Amino acid sequence: MHVRSFRTVVRILLSFTLALIACTGLAVAADDGAMRGRVVDPLGAAVAGAQVELLRDGQVVAQTTADAAGEYTFAQLADGWYAVAATAPGFARQQTAGVALRSGDAYRQTVTLPIGALRQDVVVTAATGSVSSAQVGAAVTVLDAAQLSHVQSTELLDPLRTVPGVAMVQAGQRGGLTSFFVRGGSASFNKILVDGIPANDIGGAFDFANLSTSGIERVEVLRGSNSVAYGSDAMTGVVDIATSRGRTRRPEASLTADLGNLNTRRADLSVGGLAGGFNYFASYARLNSDNNLPNAAYRNDTFSTRVGGRAGRTDISATVRTFDSVAGSPNAFAYYGVADDSISDARQTVASVAARSQWTDRWQSTLRAGVARGEIGFTNPSPSGTPSDSSAFANYLGNTVTITGANGYSVTGRAILDYGGEYPSPYVASTDRRFLFGQTGYQLSSALNIAGGLRLEHEHGETGPSFPGEVTRTNYGGFMEARGSIGSRVFVNGGLGIDHNAVFGNAATPRVSVAAYLRPPSSASAIGDTKLTFNAGRGIKAPSLDQQLSSVYSLVTAVNPSSTIVNPIGAERSRTVDVGVEQGLARGRGRVRLSYFDNAF
Repeated sequence: MHVRSFRTVVRILLSFTLALIACTGLAVAADDGAMRGRVVDPLGAAVAGAQVELLRDGQVVAQTTADAAGEYTFAQLADGWYAVAATAPGFARQQTAGVALRSGDAYRQTVTLPIGALRQDVVVTAATGSVSSAQVGAAVTVLDAAQLSHVQSTELLDPLRTVPGVAMVQAGQRGGLTSFFVRGGSASFNKILVDGIPANDIGGAFDFANLSTSGIERVEVLRGSNSVAYGSDAMTGVVDIATSRGRTRRPEASLTADLGNLNTRRADLSVGGLAGGFNYFASYARLNSDNNLPNAAYRNDTFSTRVGGRAGRTDISATVRTFDSVAGSPNAFAYYGVADDSISDARQTVASVAARSQWTDRWQSTLRAGVARGEIGFTNPSPSGTPSDSSAFANYLGNTVTITGANGYSVTGRAILDYGGEYPSPYVASTDRRFLFGQTGYQLSSALNIAGGLRLEHEHGETGPSFPGEVTRTNYGGFMEARGSIGSRVFVNGGLGIDHNAVFGNAATPRVSVAAYLRPPSSASAIGDTKLTFNAGRGIKAPSLDQQLSSVYSLVTAVNPSSTIVNPIGAERSRTVDVGVEQGLARGRGRVRLSYFDNAF
């Protein structure tokens, strides 16, 4: 894309988004304190006559019946924390998340009733704003707190293994580098969000080894590119992690402790609740394990918190999630017969502040700011093994071992465990990423929603002292998206993202998703619904810190800053296509999905 045309598109995106935000502010109107909304089926059709309950602090305080359009209203409400629950013949009961209401507030919540026993999730990774998974063509899996607890794992990597189409690979034992692969893409091709803030290293890498399940309320995994909404790194997938929040007037506290072999110990303490219009949650978890090899001990401390409240028509939420871990690195013990004495450590903090405003029944906006800071270190304090000779630069060998392969062949010998050189030999890399993001959307009609957004980020990364280098980038982008329906059986979502990166320049990423029903959901049919899905898009990824520093362009311009012999390193790009069919079974009690995907990188 030429620079002039890129700037034109950016101006259009900017003007569109600012116009939406400006009109949003003008759309505010006074209203009595009320909770109102609509009860719909999985495809968005009104459920007339649904029984609707208003819950305050978990107790039913009022009831009403939805009208012919599925609308309900609860007016003249006192200050408190309210939720809405609805049910109707042929549908399962559904309750919304709670919201703090104050005198003069008005809040609208749509209740989507699922058919049968299977949960109908509301997802945010597949489209701008929340949307029922029944109306989504992309492959999205949601893991809620109950599912995370059922797996009974201390690390998130184990629940993520259950997601179809992904592979979680850990090198070694607890604390070893853990990579997440989606449908054949690289481990650095996925956008990892913690409460809406990207947590990747510069260039997309993310280590799942230290991500505890403590304090996590929900995880969404999108399989497919979505650089339209999320920009760089969302090449093959998006993982969106949400911190728990307090939901009960009476404070809830939990303490769990586990003991196991290999001196494994874990404690997890959490507390949360509501106080007036304020919600709060905090958790702390510590895990220790010696693992089963020398110099393989692992420790992880994780703290997470969320606080929030409501100011007029705006929900405000602040979150912090941080961990500090240390792991011994014995190297390939079976090849050497002696453990290395290296140690790795990692720390990361992701913090965010978000304001979500519902200005009218049709107009919403979100403004989010955050920071993600991380540091990894690796230290080899002294050489391990036996010197190969008496020189100052001797290599260090492991013990004599015999390795037998799967084909029955074996080899005996001694391998180099540590090379000659200066010790200790430390390596440290740090990243500091700051984000500002805003989006707004408007429901033009029951069949069409439009949205636009802008994002700005500042990145700084350093490595050293063994391999020193430093990178600073300022990147920005924007997007437009439309979501609509054709009749009552076809749902389409499409958009275009435009990004400018300090290294690779300009990039455009389109995306389209379609869900079409040959048979609509129905509680009266034992066969269930038949849903066809199509999802296609393009993704981009910026170069990592090491890729940028070692590129030919950087090496040439370091000698001659005015050189034009080579161009700057470009963006990695992906194209993903997914076609599938989903079939409901046994009146909504089961569901199967068959899909074909074709990814190009």
